[in-house]
Amino acid sequence: MLRSLPELLKRTIYVTIAGVSFGFLGDSGPAGADFLSEPGGSNFVFIGQHEYTPLPLGSAENGNCSAYAMGDARSVIAVYDVAKAAIDAKLRSLYAAGQRKISLVLWHFFNQYSYAPPQTTYLNTYCEMVVANGVLTSRHQANLSALIATIKTIGFTQINFRFAPMDISDPMGWSSWDEAQFQSNWNLIWQTRQLIYQSLNSVPGANPRLLYDLGLELGGLWAIPQPYGPVNPQVFRQYVTTLWSVYTYNYGSSDTIGFSIVPGFSGQISAQISAYDSTVGGRPNAYGFDLYGNEPAVAAGDYSSFGTQLNFISSELGAAGELSKELFVQETYFNSMLARNALSQATQKGISFRYLLQWPYRAGDPTNIVDVYDLSPYFSYASSGAPYQSFPFFFPPGTFIYQDNIYYTNGLAYCQYTAVGPYTGGTVAKIPANMKNAGFCSPAIPTGWFRVSDQLYYSYGSTYCSSRSPDADQVSGSTVFWGIFSMMTYLGSC
Repeated sequence: MLRSLPELLKRTIYVTIAGVSFGFLGDSGPAGADFLSEPGGSNFVFIGQHEYTPLPLGSAENGNCSAYAMGDARSVIAVYDVAKAAIDAKLRSLYAAGQRKISLVLWHFFNQYSYAPPQTTYLNTYCEMVVANGVLTSRHQANLSALIATIKTIGFTQINFRFAPMDISDPMGWSSWDEAQFQSNWNLIWQTRQLIYQSLNSVPGANPRLLYDLGLELGGLWAIPQPYGPVNPQVFRQYVTTLWSVYTYNYGSSDTIGFSIVPGFSGQISAQISAYDSTVGGRPNAYGFDLYGNEPAVAAGDYSSFGTQLNFISSELGAAGELSKELFVQETYFNSMLARNALSQATQKGISFRYLLQWPYRAGDPTNIVDVYDLSPYFSYASSGAPYQSFPFFFPPGTFIYQDNIYYTNGLAYCQYTAVGPYTGGTVAKIPANMKNAGFCSPAIPTGWFRVSDQLYYSYGSTYCSSRSPDADQVSGSTVFWGIFSMMTYLGSC
């Protein structure tokens, strides 16, 4: 949920991803990251319209959706019926990459107004949000049920399901208590929870673990300073405590973390714990944190702002005697070795994160306009980050990781992969200056349409041309690459 907090990113999500090779990929198997005790996975929340038969954006959405999601992206729950093949393929790729946990987000809102044609959209959606007045539409119920069944069938061991009220359903904007909206949100949670369990029980075999986030990033927000906090902090706290009381009265606390937390300010975590203590439901058994860095600093390669957030977690959970609870990273940057190294400081502060789920946002982009469509690369969080064996003036042949990118060297020169496997190589702090940069690695990109950033190209194998239109979304299923192999010949416009 894209909030504006100091020391944290405004996460506007846009485009880049992965691609191919110049020598041979190193064969390194999965290993548990040294600061995580079990496999994690991804927040699998969006799918771009260029990846399946596109659905039209309403005119009210044009120019607005990019502020929320990835420009043309929809919630996987909203479009599962029309994008099932593409979504299922993505889920299988995550599992094949060693990921074992999936997080889904239901952005929901109920407006007492409607959009006049042609502003209405297929599927009762607005950008990444779905319309819900106490219950999902029958289409979205069917989508979610089928999606949950597929996740279980593939073999994922855990599903974190996150409710994200938006627009007038979001208590951040309430100046006074809104009983109708509260009941709508609570009924949606009740109905959706029942649907998810029914879907899991319809598939043979042991169910994956379920863990519900009752309010994405709502934890402790009444305790942060204005203008970053809610319109009415006391009303917001009332929403959190009332919802927690109602949920735990009906279901207990075994399958919920309560409310995920972005630890941006001192006292925020303590305030959330105090709110739990004020209810008969008591404290949850697990805490999920969304951890990012200071945007300008991270773009410049400085990840030290993670330390401030870890200090808040350590000191405030420690003071409350909660450090022994299940702690995990619910969100952080996509496949980032630099973020991984920063987060590994947690163990030095008495924090034991059990697992981590990446978010489709690439770290270090100075424009904050990057979207990640292929979430299968997970090597930064699945490996121990062992250093690559190197010498002062050259590297021995093999693959290595440098600042979140994958490279191959033959000992004399090096190239950057345009596509990577899920587990590849060790890390290096610096590439020797005397080694030749050979550009992007071979082989050439296969024949067909492909994208680099948001530019559309066509590959003939050894040559390529650029589309006359810069909009890559017009071609369904076009593959995304980080770059173009340097030996391919550019032919100009197609």
